[in-house]
Amino acid sequence: FRLNDTVILSITYNEKLADTPVITFNNNTTTFVRYINNRTETITYYITDRDNEGTATIKFTAKDLYDNQSSDSLYLLYIDNKKPEITYVSITPVQLQWGNNVYLKFKYNEALLSEPVVSLNNRAGILQSFDLNAGTYYYKIVVNAGDMQGLIPLYVSLTDLAGNNTLDSAYKINVDVSPATFTIKSIAPKNINSGTATIIFDSNEPLADSPVVWINDNTATYFSKSNL
Repeated sequence: FRLNDTVILSITYNEKLADTPVITFNNNTTTFVRYINNRTETITYYITDRDNEGTATIKFTAKDLYDNQSSDSLYLLYIDNKKPEITYVSITPVQLQWGNNVYLKFKYNEALLSEPVVSLNNRAGILQSFDLNAGTYYYKIVVNAGDMQGLIPLYVSLTDLAGNNTLDSAYKINVDVSPATFTIKSIAPKNINSGTATIIFDSNEPLADSPVVWINDNTATYFSKSNL
């Protein structure tokens, strides 16, 4: 249960009571909406911000016709106003082209009401596996040609047993379908009969491997790179 939820209790007594029993919810003596039919009492209670997070205590105190008093405390429900949290995320790969699969694995911190919903551009991910004991889920989503280049968020929606929902979009992939471009910065010396010439050039994006340079169909020797 969570804030503003309604709790309905049904209680049956084994004998007639001298008066209306006293019922408290988390030690709050509250005006209950109640209905009594013979020895069965139905109580409706509305959870408010006075009710603390955690296990709720419902206490009944009643007297029978002979003035015998009895009290009983029950722990029937749990109040949870906190949204579920994602505690760990793994995305592989994070650099993708159209047609590639992205795999998302994550952990969460509490029991869920239903399976998480993972999406990319409103397309639902496909559940690959899960481990309820470890609190992990594993999803796959295909990157389509309709996905724009650049950083795209992956959305993860979680709902816990109390109905608290988390929608997290902090996890992003980079869709890149354009080839890298290069700009020559310098060639030294420009005129040479024999010997070594040095070519310095920039790339517009990080590269997966060292570039290969040919001069008159001869492969140049890679020397160094700089992130400047």
